[in-house]
Amino acid sequence: MIDQHERVFLKEIERPKHLPSEIVRKMRDEGYSTFSLHYHTLLWKRLDARRPDKGYGVQIVNAWYWYDQWVDEVRKHCKENEQLYSPI
Repeated sequence: MIDQHERVFLKEIERPKHLPSEIVRKMRDEGYSTFSLHYHTLLWKRLDARRPDKGYGVQIVNAWYWYDQWVDEVRKHCKENEQLYSPI
């Protein structure tokens, strides 16, 4: 009888992280020219996005870093509110 073994390899992956200023720059580069740190702050506070169970980011020392999942949420918000963030 041949002994068969299943092997599972886990690889720890460091998720990309973004500072708020980088997210604002990305949104501006995508055409949402009036999106600012102020609007970013209002959005994360309204959505309570820093709650750990939401998985949007992480605090490292004294700085909060956002994951790609949050960048996608911000992009979705900007698209849904294009009239606020795009020039006329």
